[in-house]
Amino acid sequence: MGDEVNVMINEMDELGRGVVHYRGIRIVVPKAVPGERVRIRIIRIDGNTAQATVIKRIAEPKR
Repeated sequence: MGDEVNVMINEMDELGRGVVHYRGIRIVVPKAVPGERVRIRIIRIDGNTAQATVIKRIAEPKR
């Protein structure tokens, strides 16, 4: 927990949150959209799913 990583959001969940799979863990990132590259901070891990917050937006999704 507390780790920061740069990721590209791959998909959205049923609640509209961004989702990325990183090192075998599904990370849910509120306020992120597919195609967006962001720096995130892991705030909670529960089994194979983690919750994260956006620290910085690196690149917007291509339109």
